Amino acid sequence: MRKSTGRSLRQETVAKTGIDREVNLGANLTPIGALAGIMWMTILAGKEVPIPFPEFVKYGLLVTPASLLACRGVLALQLDLAA
Repeated sequence: MRKSTGRSLRQETVAKTGIDREVNLGANLTPIGALAGIMWMTILAGKEVPIPFPEFVKYGLLVTPASLLACRGVLALQLDLAA
């Protein structure tokens, strides 16, 4: 059973979509967007496997659209199930 928050399903969907975008964009596009990116950069540098900032961003640009698409797909499924 879904707990009522006083918001409509549409409002909650918009909020979830916004959070989805920001979380994925910040964490995937730059190594400083999330603690995990900073940790990976530190671990790799300690193992003498440096990844320059532009290369990290290049891989982020490849991964982020797929991640966003997957998140939006899950959100769409949740909305279909909730309707």
